[in-house]
Amino acid sequence: MNLVCQFVTMLTGSLVNASLSDIVDMMLTVEEFSIDDCECLQSALQQLSTGVVDVFRTDVVTSAEVTLHEVAPDWLRLRELALLFGAGLQEVDDRWSDGKGPAAVYFTGDELSKLVTAMFEKTGRRDALLARLRQQRQETCAV
Repeated sequence: MNLVCQFVTMLTGSLVNASLSDIVDMMLTVEEFSIDDCECLQSALQQLSTGVVDVFRTDVVTSAEVTLHEVAPDWLRLRELALLFGAGLQEVDDRWSDGKGPAAVYFTGDELSKLVTAMFEKTGRRDALLARLRQQRQETCAV
């Protein structure tokens, strides 16, 4: 890839990353999502993710996904958020996996707590997950 193409890719990646970061951050400020909201957001975020891949699709050997991972790391965060919007409470817990799962790579315990609170009604299972997320935060702060 020549220097101009590399520059354009990096510039585009930076703009895409900033936009995706803003989108994810805005989703994390919402206090309540309905089931319909979650389904709609999951679909919209998946379409956005696919569209972003198309922007970086080229004829070179490197795949668009590898390029995106390099120049727009928040693309993976957006993809994880889309997965979470389509997940049940147990799947969210599994994806967190005590701070070692894929959700923990892209979200802090505080961020995931906000999302869980906004997505799921108050139940004993939700409260238990929120307690584990808080526990993880306290253990991280103590280190």
